[in-house]
Amino acid sequence: MGQEIELTHVSSFYRDFVSKIRIKFPVIVKILVVVDNAISLTPAVDAFGIGRVVQLIRNTSVGTMNFNVTLAVRQYPQTTNPSPAPDEPKYTGFRFDQKEPDGKNTIDLFHEIWCFGFEPGNKAGPDSDISLPEHLPISDSELNILTQWMNNRQGGIFATGDHDYLGASMCSRIPRVGTMRLWTNADGVPSRTGADRIDTNRPSTPGQADIAGTPDVMPFANQSDVVPQAIEWVSWAKSIYIPNIVVRRRPHPILCHPKLGPIDLMPDHPHEGRCFDTKINPATGQPEIKLNGTYNFNGNSGDEYPTVGTIRPTPTVIAYGTTLPDPPYNHEKGDSPYKHFPMISAYDGHRINIGRVVVDSTWHHWLDLNLTQIENAVDKTNWEKISRYFINVAMWLTPKRISRRAFSLYLFQSHFGYLGFREFSPASSVFTLGSPLKYDLSLIFSPCWVTDMVMDHICLIRKDLCYRLNDHYFEPIPRPDPCLSCPPLDLVEDAVLGGMVLKTIEVIKPISEQRDRKPNPDQFEFEEFEKQIVEGASHGLKELVSTLDRSLKYTRDLFEETHGNQSTQ
Repeated sequence: MGQEIELTHVSSFYRDFVSKIRIKFPVIVKILVVVDNAISLTPAVDAFGIGRVVQLIRNTSVGTMNFNVTLAVRQYPQTTNPSPAPDEPKYTGFRFDQKEPDGKNTIDLFHEIWCFGFEPGNKAGPDSDISLPEHLPISDSELNILTQWMNNRQGGIFATGDHDYLGASMCSRIPRVGTMRLWTNADGVPSRTGADRIDTNRPSTPGQADIAGTPDVMPFANQSDVVPQAIEWVSWAKSIYIPNIVVRRRPHPILCHPKLGPIDLMPDHPHEGRCFDTKINPATGQPEIKLNGTYNFNGNSGDEYPTVGTIRPTPTVIAYGTTLPDPPYNHEKGDSPYKHFPMISAYDGHRINIGRVVVDSTWHHWLDLNLTQIENAVDKTNWEKISRYFINVAMWLTPKRISRRAFSLYLFQSHFGYLGFREFSPASSVFTLGSPLKYDLSLIFSPCWVTDMVMDHICLIRKDLCYRLNDHYFEPIPRPDPCLSCPPLDLVEDAVLGGMVLKTIEVIKPISEQRDRKPNPDQFEFEEFEKQIVEGASHGLKELVSTLDRSLKYTRDLFEETHGNQSTQ
């Protein structure tokens, strides 16, 4: 699990009370990591494995959110170890349809599943290899249970492989996962050695970068050096302050660092895989990704990208990568032209109450052998960004109920510290109340996560408005240009968060004014506090609309021509 509960910003008088509420309503994200046995689970400098990432996630807490990571391996006889060592799997011979002793599905114990597939191996053979029994291809029975878990329990899936068909036996048939990323020869996977490979290695010496002369060979081993590759993050949300002049853009929450801005780099590698592009191809009028697939696993059937009402979420590429062309660079693996390729793709099923999905072009962004030198560099900035990417994946894939509880507990805790005592006054406007809370949340969870949570609460109370705001702030729909009356996204966030603060003050006030004895956590109704958060979101929206109405009236009156006006010369 993560670190101990951090309450240094809570008044010492209330620390025991807040701590007991946090213990009573824990936020523990339960992650099952499933690997093929070629991928090591033991942290080591040059390990072909994910031991360091597992260690990082286990030792991380984000605000009120902690993480519990359980390991599973597809190979070997099927066993369950009740007390595994940190780098040992709890499950061997793991199958997604296996049961616990009480008859419940094992995967129902978890909120997320991370799949690091290797089979059918690094053979660059035909697609028929993928389904050979020795490569443990995922079965219809497994897919039936896994799909129900994704759809009915909002289970979040992360999946990755590498070049060719690496990882396809485990991952290529999972709904959404299978069409968001290239897994098979039929998909057109990039190769390991040919000119079509995706070689993202970067120069580590001036000689390797000397393309004006005769550059030195850029060795394979550059994947393990201190120099990462730059990536191109895609704008997720935008807030216009001065139309056509100042536009603030935010990356997707997965690529959003709370203090360092966009996560704009990844470890490099000489032959990555890639995701399907989700942008419209001007030549065809269609995206590269196939969105109209269906599945049928033992009678469990449906659309791969379902529609609920009028809403149909589809995947979005949130980061692109580029390669350095050879020539003029000199890669050890030979000639390869420049490429701009989809690197990370995300699907937000929460909009229709199913699980989210993230896929990555390669597990080399996650492996010890690609991370060690970056982590050990004197300047920790690159490591801080890359490691936050792993943490953000864990945060973003959680079911909505987990994220909401993490938010609720943080707001509850804020009432009993500096922020609450100095900034939360019932005499203040919702905008004044919301701004400091947003700033504080952003430093812990990231500003993009805060946006995600605000939109989630708007969806709880006003689905119609939620969909319209999503189109306005997150989708490129037609709108007035310039839109002089469009409120910045930050203003919407301030109003909603401020309404939450205002309404929860009513619940907290009897406790915060209590000085003669410490409050009893058993007498505090936390569920009532959470209800007031939702009520507060509604109140904040009403205050925002009222303020907009007054502002529009003022502006109309200001510019309206009235009889009797005299022009001045």
